[in-house]
Amino acid sequence: MPQISTQEFERVPLRVHDFLAGVPLHDVWSVDLPRARPMKYRHQDIDEIAHVARQRVQ
Repeated sequence: MPQISTQEFERVPLRVHDFLAGVPLHDVWSVDLPRARPMKYRHQDIDEIAHVARQRVQ
């Protein structure tokens, strides 16, 4: 994964900037997503990611 500059990350209009306001940024990585899915299916992607994350924590 390619690393990007903090300035490049901050230029992207993301809601996470408000959520993480004041939190020190260690580093930023860019991830190319393999496919675009219609918005109505993206909640399934989030559910899949959460499921994998829960398995790794256990």
